Amino acid sequence: LTCRLYQGAAFTSLALGDAEEVPRYANAIVSNVPFEHSLPAQHLLIRSLECSGSKNQETVSTAIGVLRKLGFDIPSAPKVWLSFIVGGAWGQSPAMVVQRMKKTEEIASKYNLGELIRDGTCRVDKSKRAVLNILDSAFLACLRMRSP
Repeated sequence: LTCRLYQGAAFTSLALGDAEEVPRYANAIVSNVPFEHSLPAQHLLIRSLECSGSKNQETVSTAIGVLRKLGFDIPSAPKVWLSFIVGGAWGQSPAMVVQRMKKTEEIASKYNLGELIRDGTCRVDKSKRAVLNILDSAFLACLRMRSP
Protein backbone atom coordinates (compact mmCIF):
# COMPACT_ATOMS: atom_id res chain seq x y z
CA LEU A 1 0.00 0.00 0.00
CA THR A 2 2.78 2.44 0.89
CA CYS A 3 4.52 1.72 -2.41
CA ARG A 4 1.32 2.53 -4.31
CA LEU A 5 0.90 5.77 -2.37
CA TYR A 6 4.44 6.86 -3.18
CA GLN A 7 4.00 5.90 -6.82
CA GLY A 8 0.72 7.84 -6.91
CA ALA A 9 2.43 10.87 -5.37
CA ALA A 10 5.25 10.69 -7.93
CA PHE A 11 2.77 10.33 -10.80
CA THR A 12 0.62 13.17 -9.52
CA SER A 13 3.64 15.44 -9.10
CA LEU A 14 4.65 14.71 -12.67
CA ALA A 15 1.11 15.27 -13.96
CA LEU A 16 0.95 18.62 -12.17
CA GLY A 17 4.22 19.70 -13.77
CA ASP A 18 6.28 19.48 -10.60
CA ALA A 19 9.05 17.28 -12.03
CA GLU A 20 11.50 18.32 -9.28
CA GLU A 21 9.28 16.63 -6.66
CA VAL A 22 9.13 13.25 -8.46
CA PRO A 23 12.56 11.94 -7.34
CA ARG A 24 11.58 12.36 -3.68
CA TYR A 25 8.77 9.82 -4.04
CA ALA A 26 10.19 7.59 -6.77
CA ASN A 27 13.57 7.15 -5.07
CA ALA A 28 11.78 5.99 -1.91
CA ILE A 29 10.31 3.16 -4.00
CA VAL A 30 13.53 2.36 -5.88
CA SER A 31 15.56 2.07 -2.68
CA ASN A 32 13.04 -0.15 -0.87
CA VAL A 33 11.77 -2.70 -3.41
CA PRO A 34 13.46 -5.27 -5.67
CA PHE A 35 14.66 -3.84 -8.99
CA GLU A 36 12.01 -5.67 -11.03
CA HIS A 37 9.25 -4.09 -8.92
CA SER A 38 10.78 -0.62 -9.19
CA LEU A 39 10.35 -0.29 -12.97
CA PRO A 40 7.27 1.98 -12.84
CA ALA A 41 9.11 4.24 -10.38
CA GLN A 42 12.22 4.12 -12.58
CA HIS A 43 10.05 5.26 -15.48
CA LEU A 44 8.67 8.17 -13.44
CA LEU A 45 12.23 9.22 -12.53
CA ILE A 46 13.30 9.09 -16.17
CA ARG A 47 10.16 10.89 -17.28
CA SER A 48 10.78 13.65 -14.72
CA LEU A 49 14.26 14.15 -16.17
CA GLU A 50 12.80 14.26 -19.67
CA CYS A 51 10.13 16.79 -18.64
CA SER A 52 12.70 19.12 -17.12
CA GLY A 53 13.76 19.94 -20.70
CA SER A 54 17.49 20.51 -20.37
CA LYS A 55 18.45 17.10 -18.96
CA ASN A 56 18.27 15.05 -22.15
CA GLN A 57 21.73 13.51 -21.74
CA GLU A 58 20.93 12.52 -18.15
CA THR A 59 17.59 11.09 -19.29
CA VAL A 60 19.25 8.91 -21.91
CA SER A 61 22.05 7.81 -19.55
CA THR A 62 19.61 6.87 -16.80
CA ALA A 63 17.35 4.99 -19.21
CA ILE A 64 20.31 3.11 -20.68
CA GLY A 65 21.44 2.17 -17.17
CA VAL A 66 18.02 0.73 -16.33
CA LEU A 67 17.80 -1.12 -19.65
CA ARG A 68 21.27 -2.62 -19.16
CA LYS A 69 20.24 -3.88 -15.70
CA LEU A 70 17.34 -5.60 -17.45
CA GLY A 71 19.78 -7.35 -19.79
CA PHE A 72 19.42 -5.22 -22.91
CA ASP A 73 22.61 -5.22 -24.96
CA ILE A 74 23.22 -1.53 -25.63
CA PRO A 75 26.46 -0.30 -27.22
CA SER A 76 28.61 1.74 -24.85
CA ALA A 77 29.57 4.34 -27.47
CA PRO A 78 26.89 7.10 -27.31
CA LYS A 79 27.18 7.98 -30.99
CA VAL A 80 26.39 4.39 -31.98
CA TRP A 81 23.33 4.36 -29.69
CA LEU A 82 22.07 7.76 -30.82
CA SER A 83 22.59 7.07 -34.51
CA PHE A 84 20.78 3.75 -34.05
CA ILE A 85 17.78 5.48 -32.47
CA VAL A 86 17.68 8.76 -34.38
CA GLY A 87 19.33 7.92 -37.69
CA GLY A 88 16.14 7.63 -39.66
CA ALA A 89 14.35 4.33 -39.18
CA TRP A 90 17.27 2.74 -37.37
CA GLY A 91 19.70 3.88 -40.05
CA GLN A 92 17.86 2.21 -42.93
CA SER A 93 17.67 3.68 -46.39
CA PRO A 94 14.40 5.32 -47.49
CA ALA A 95 13.88 2.51 -50.00
CA MET A 96 14.12 -0.08 -47.22
CA VAL A 97 11.63 1.86 -45.08
CA VAL A 98 9.14 2.05 -47.99
CA GLN A 99 9.60 -1.66 -48.65
CA ARG A 100 8.85 -2.51 -45.01
CA MET A 101 5.84 -0.18 -44.99
CA LYS A 102 4.45 -1.99 -48.05
CA LYS A 103 5.01 -5.35 -46.37
CA THR A 104 3.22 -4.11 -43.24
CA GLU A 105 0.32 -2.84 -45.35
CA GLU A 106 0.14 -6.19 -47.14
CA ILE A 107 -0.06 -8.10 -43.86
CA ALA A 108 -2.51 -5.66 -42.21
CA SER A 109 -4.85 -5.65 -45.22
CA LYS A 110 -5.61 -9.36 -44.60
CA TYR A 111 -7.56 -8.40 -41.47
CA ASN A 112 -10.72 -6.39 -41.00
CA LEU A 113 -10.90 -3.57 -38.45
CA GLY A 114 -12.81 -5.69 -35.93
CA GLU A 115 -10.09 -8.34 -35.89
CA LEU A 116 -7.36 -5.74 -35.44
CA ILE A 117 -9.18 -4.01 -32.60
CA ARG A 118 -10.07 -7.26 -30.84
CA ASP A 119 -6.48 -8.49 -31.06
CA GLY A 120 -5.19 -5.15 -29.79
CA THR A 121 -7.17 -5.21 -26.56
CA CYS A 122 -4.96 -7.63 -24.69
CA ARG A 123 -3.50 -6.56 -21.35
CA VAL A 124 0.21 -5.80 -21.23
CA ASP A 125 2.20 -6.92 -18.21
CA LYS A 126 3.06 -3.95 -15.92
CA SER A 127 6.80 -4.56 -16.12
CA LYS A 128 6.70 -4.75 -19.93
CA ARG A 129 4.65 -1.56 -20.05
CA ALA A 130 7.19 0.15 -17.78
CA VAL A 131 10.04 -0.91 -20.09
CA LEU A 132 8.15 0.46 -23.12
CA ASN A 133 7.56 3.72 -21.25
CA ILE A 134 11.27 3.95 -20.40
CA LEU A 135 12.15 3.40 -24.06
CA ASP A 136 9.62 6.06 -25.05
CA SER A 137 11.16 8.63 -22.70
CA ALA A 138 14.68 7.77 -23.85
CA PHE A 139 13.62 8.05 -27.49
CA LEU A 140 12.13 11.50 -26.97
CA ALA A 141 15.27 12.68 -25.18
CA CYS A 142 17.39 11.33 -28.05
CA LEU A 143 15.28 13.25 -30.55
CA ARG A 144 15.64 16.46 -28.52
CA MET A 145 19.41 16.01 -28.36
CA ARG A 146 19.52 15.55 -32.12
CA SER A 147 17.20 18.48 -32.95
CA PRO A 148 18.76 21.88 -33.63
